[in-house]
Amino acid sequence: MLIYCDNAFSASAISMNAMALTPIILGFDAEDISEDAPDDVEGLDASAAHVANLLSTEPADIKLGVGGFSMGAATALYSATCHVFARYGNRNPYPVNLSSVVGLSGWLPCSRYYFVCTLKHTSFIPYQSMLLVVTRFFALSNLLYSRILRNQLKESNETSARAATLPILLCHGPGDEVVAYKHGEKSARILSSAGFQNLTFRAYDGLGHYTIPEEMEDVCRWLTARLRLGGS
Repeated sequence: MLIYCDNAFSASAISMNAMALTPIILGFDAEDISEDAPDDVEGLDASAAHVANLLSTEPADIKLGVGGFSMGAATALYSATCHVFARYGNRNPYPVNLSSVVGLSGWLPCSRYYFVCTLKHTSFIPYQSMLLVVTRFFALSNLLYSRILRNQLKESNETSARAATLPILLCHGPGDEVVAYKHGEKSARILSSAGFQNLTFRAYDGLGHYTIPEEMEDVCRWLTARLRLGGS
């Protein structure tokens, strides 16, 4: 098992013989993660592509995963959607088959306007082309977000199957003063409602914007159970 993660998701925090953790530093513009803040889709594509390029060099028999903390978690979840739709936001093909995704104290980017539905079909449309215009005129509810994503997933049986089977673990704490707990909870709700059926959300009382041993132990147990890994 190989997981690429951002620098805050410490490789030393997990000890597992069957797992290799490679910390990397990623970044995209996220000055504000409020409901009205724009998403840096170009930066997200670049971050997801950097991770995917690293993963694509691994042997074919290795299970690949992406995990992260805070912005790293946002990149991991964005990578999950790229994996499911087999393309980035800019429509370039996504080259990696992910086996797991872990997001700690993060959020799902582009949840307000990720996917735009037309009368004849649904399209994965980059933010720069028209989504800003859409969001200026429509305040979408959580239910509508998940409906749009769900409709997009129905584009093909293969897409739906990837979403339904991809294991995702999201962890968050109500005491998070940087990425509010509501953003993590909402991300889990939208993904689950849209068809990501193999998703687990765990809350940790009193947890702020940091990790704790209990959380990291849960990550170990979850990966071992979901991916049938040997060792501990």
